Amino acid sequence: MNNTIGRSRSFILGSVVAGALTVSALGMAGTAAAAPGGGSNAQDTVDRLSSQGYNVALNHNGGFSNVPLSECVVNGIHGLISGVAQGQPLPPEQQGAQTVYVDVNCSTNA
Repeated sequence: MNNTIGRSRSFILGSVVAGALTVSALGMAGTAAAAPGGGSNAQDTVDRLSSQGYNVALNHNGGFSNVPLSECVVNGIHGLISGVAQGQPLPPEQQGAQTVYVDVNCSTNA
């Protein structure tokens, strides 16, 4: 009987760990889908995030801040709300209240 209880506990623990890993992976996939990869046009990214209801702040991580955003590339996005699909608006209660930070590089050879 003790052997059966031990196997049951191992199975339950394994199931909990597997479930937690699955949830973690899904959360990361949602963030990755919502955040364009490196090299994306910064102006398009800012426009898309703004249309979703985010306030957008820029972090210039290289290059020149006087270069038009359409000539800049995105290096990263921080502060996205998990669970909001790419291109979908924020829930009404969060529109205009959530700021995302977009890392851009505006070098002449970006």
